[in-house]
Amino acid sequence: MEFEYTYRLSSKKDRPILARLALFKQRQPVLDAFREKRNNGQVSGRVVEDLPD
Repeated sequence: MEFEYTYRLSSKKDRPILARLALFKQRQPVLDAFREKRNNGQVSGRVVEDLPD
């Protein structure tokens, strides 16, 4: 899996990560894996898609 960029934002409460995948088709497997781990209680947080209109 290849990323165009990743950034960790500074925040007093959380430290969110912004990441852009190099290939759009890699998006769905990442989202599915995150949702599965979140549903199992292994991960807290969220993933937000920022797609152009």
